[in-house]
Amino acid sequence: MLTQVEFRAVWNDAKYEVGLGTDTQVVPHILRHTCASRLVRGGIDIRRVQMWLGHQTLQMTMRYAHLATNDLDSCVKVLEIR
Repeated sequence: MLTQVEFRAVWNDAKYEVGLGTDTQVVPHILRHTCASRLVRGGIDIRRVQMWLGHQTLQMTMRYAHLATNDLDSCVKVLEIR
């Protein structure tokens, strides 16, 4: 396992490789946020996203739920099936 110093060195090298070396807004947690956002936008059930991220509460995961507002149309389609 990497120490914090080793991880930070690898992280900084990766940032420079993609042209974000001096951007202080790009932090390791942004990867978790991007992962959660993509899962929700991809239609993955919010409970599964919660388990994937290891969130203790659904409330924590619900921060990403606003990204799935287009899913409301699919709810209507299910209710209209005869």
